[in-house]
Amino acid sequence: MNDFIVKTQGGIAQLTIARADMGNRLDVPALLALTAHLIELGKDPQVKVIHLRGDGKDFCLGRKVPEQTSGVVQARKTAMEVRTELVDPILGLYAAIRNIAVPTLATVSGSAFGLGCVLAARCDVTLADEDARFSLPELRSNIPPTLAMSGLLDAVSAKTLAHLVYSTSEISAHEALALVW
Repeated sequence: MNDFIVKTQGGIAQLTIARADMGNRLDVPALLALTAHLIELGKDPQVKVIHLRGDGKDFCLGRKVPEQTSGVVQARKTAMEVRTELVDPILGLYAAIRNIAVPTLATVSGSAFGLGCVLAARCDVTLADEDARFSLPELRSNIPPTLAMSGLLDAVSAKTLAHLVYSTSEISAHEALALVW
């Protein structure tokens, strides 16, 4: 199954997250593939802008957490294993977006939660439909959103970031615009 659709026409590379059946959530293999697509498109001299969008009703509902096998005790991972297997791919994606030599544009419909919120904010320009919703919901599950925070530190103000982290509430496109201006 191809998790991404890439179409290039007239200097615009449209990169669509094509995982609508799971809210365009990204697991580690999809994170790595998205990063590779972004780097490749950014190096293409024919590409003048990269347009990131989600297929279906939501932009991206965040990271897809691996399912736990019922009744199976899994060995604890070391901090280095967690860093290598999860943190590095996410930080690599953020770096790829930051280092692309051409402008990036996100168009957000529906929800952009967690990692999806960061992807939208990391792009140079973000256009949001009236129905767009943004959130960092991690604290609802007692998970500190440190990776999302690191991706947003230079994209939004400290007060906006604190609001998103501590409230965990969903904000509309209008509220998001007001918070960044």
